[in-house]
Amino acid sequence: MDVRFVLYFPGMSRLLLTACLAVAMSACGHGGDADAGSDADAQDVPDVPHDTPVDPPEEPEGLAVSSCNPYHGPFVGGQEVVVRGQGFDDGAVVTFGGHIVEEADTTVEDLHRITVLTPANPPGPVEVCVQVGEEMACKDGAYTYDDFFVDPPQGSIAGGTYVSITGSGTEFDPEPVVTFDGREAVDVEWISPTLVTCRTPVGTVGPADVEIAGAATYFIREAYLYYNHADPTSGGLGGGPIVGSVNVTVLDDMTGDPVVGAYVILGTDGATAYQGHADMLGQITFSAPDLAGRQSVTAAQEGYETTTIEAFDATDVTILLYRIPEPEPGPLPPGRYGAVVQGELIFSHGGEFGPGPWEIIPDPDTSEEKVAFVYASGSSIFSPPPAPTTGGTSNEVLDRWDFAGEYGYRYSCFVRPGAVAIWALAGLRDTITNAFTPYAFGVARNVIAGPGEYVTGVHVYMTHELNTPLRIRLDDPPPIFSGDPMEPDVYKVDVFISLGGDGVIWREDRTRTQTGSTFFTFPGWLPLEGELYDATYTIVAGAYREDVDDLTGFVEYTNPYSVRVASAVTNVWEEILIGDFIGIPDQVDPEYAGVITDLTMAFTHDRTAPDFWNVQIQTYPDQVPLWFLILPGDMTSYTLPDLPTLAGLPEPPSGYSVWIVYGVESPGFVYDEWSYRYLSRYYWSAYSADAFLFQF
Repeated sequence: MDVRFVLYFPGMSRLLLTACLAVAMSACGHGGDADAGSDADAQDVPDVPHDTPVDPPEEPEGLAVSSCNPYHGPFVGGQEVVVRGQGFDDGAVVTFGGHIVEEADTTVEDLHRITVLTPANPPGPVEVCVQVGEEMACKDGAYTYDDFFVDPPQGSIAGGTYVSITGSGTEFDPEPVVTFDGREAVDVEWISPTLVTCRTPVGTVGPADVEIAGAATYFIREAYLYYNHADPTSGGLGGGPIVGSVNVTVLDDMTGDPVVGAYVILGTDGATAYQGHADMLGQITFSAPDLAGRQSVTAAQEGYETTTIEAFDATDVTILLYRIPEPEPGPLPPGRYGAVVQGELIFSHGGEFGPGPWEIIPDPDTSEEKVAFVYASGSSIFSPPPAPTTGGTSNEVLDRWDFAGEYGYRYSCFVRPGAVAIWALAGLRDTITNAFTPYAFGVARNVIAGPGEYVTGVHVYMTHELNTPLRIRLDDPPPIFSGDPMEPDVYKVDVFISLGGDGVIWREDRTRTQTGSTFFTFPGWLPLEGELYDATYTIVAGAYREDVDDLTGFVEYTNPYSVRVASAVTNVWEEILIGDFIGIPDQVDPEYAGVITDLTMAFTHDRTAPDFWNVQIQTYPDQVPLWFLILPGDMTSYTLPDLPTLAGLPEPPSGYSVWIVYGVESPGFVYDEWSYRYLSRYYWSAYSADAFLFQF
């Protein structure tokens, strides 16, 4: 089971602008007296009857692109941009720098606006084009790709938000000075020439310019957004401590539309004055002179999953209610396209590069052959790349002349669209057992592949020897118990190489599992040098439950688990110690499969507390969402409001329900500024989970 990821793009603000044209004429001249001027200068202005028909201005003819808003963004793409112009129509195709925007990421709003998610591109200005039918219009330099981006790209004016700054081709100084609108960031840490982390300084509402200064200086205007309320793109908590009022906004988490009439209550007391229904904007405000301190808020509407946020001290709360899907599926969204990258693997031989012996690989025995495999990077440690052989491509390369090209040995690899790295392992394969032992590694960085494109001429130099073992030790992980279905039974470690904006290298031999030891050795890896000068290792380690399907043999690692993510690891010469695992939740009240009493639920754990708990209550076994809760890490019990009595909502279902509890730790986390973006594992440094049965 996994946390539901909430991806929320608010709709464009649709303001109705009413222009009133009033012409006021008088005897007054510009800068003169009321009596200035002559009778000859006086003009009679006839009255215009109110019912005189006025034709609307004619729409200009033809297709045109005028601007983009915003006009710049990250080189990895994925930014929501409104392309402005004229003559737009359904079926319009948009390109940035020659790279097409996926159909699924293109929405024609009207004749003058198209909303898109940008594709990846190298830093710099690009031409933006729109094609409608056979007609095409372009504007050169309409959008600029920045050479670094800040993640997350927004935070509270109070400062202290933990952010990472990722560059493309940058040379960040090892002792950088990072400023936001001229104010210095704190806790600045240089990770590599393309990665710096820090905490934001105090700011003012609105966009902020970001600069990384040193031997080389990098500057982007409006690279970060300060807000004074809840996160404007991801909802949640914000606005500072409660002093007399709490403002609650309830939105549909998929559409961003107000959930009109949603029932909202602070606490659980049916006699409280702090309850009511959201207005046409999905909003309700509770206020009183003595309203202060930590509160609990619940929002509910029939047809939606109920949401509760416990023990917060924030003036502004934006809740994104999850609409429970209808039994019948809707139309499938438009499909997405991958890309194909082609090139050659180039080995050195006799001091030269070109088609020739793979001297970096040992000579094979009679049952062995030299072989290489080519892959593309994934987008994150939680998002593996597509299979490299999708669409009939061949990522296998043999040391034979029928594979030889102009410079090396030809390959073809299917990749995800975006900024990717192409990498390869070369070694010996046993022709009897098919076992593969890698000896050499190569990588090509900064490859931009658009949807449906064929990218050629990407050559990978196989020059890195895989002669570095990674030694990893788990420090006091949760105990494992063989044969107990309610406990973890295996330790597992996964190793990745993070390439910043180019994504993450997923090796097929990245995983090790053990039951008798907490010390792991990964042979055949490499130091971070050459093309990997700015890369880091990311290690995901923990205790899991291993489930093996008796029919297929498929292995799944599931709850209960406790996992830690060690990121930005660069020193591979020493033992890597991973510890401080957070507690695995354990059911207390109700007991397993028991009946809930007084709508109170409690759990416990025996280790480090997380930053927050995410509790999800669902029907069993079909797992229809019922309730979604957020709790601070030091809180392990709560009481649900009696919604059927308070708001006339349906009674909870009879029979069994499943109760899922996740613990989450995130760098720089502030509970009273929690937002839905923290549901993405991309922001997690540690997590745990378990699931239990109970009955209402």
